[in-house]
Amino acid sequence: MNVIILGSGGCVSTPRACCNCRVCTEARQKGFPYARTGCSLFIEDVNLLIRQKISMLH
Repeated sequence: MNVIILGSGGCVSTPRACCNCRVCTEARQKGFPYARTGCSLFIEDVNLLIRQKISMLH
């Protein structure tokens, strides 16, 4: 079984949509590793994507 970790940098994606704070602005300008996806993984053998929704945090 091949498992690929697609996102592990934080509980939410950075930059956030429509956010103009300093952190999100810098992430848009510099890209990786400042820009990162939320927690997710992909299981290749069965083509299954597992990701955490933001709503699970509240």
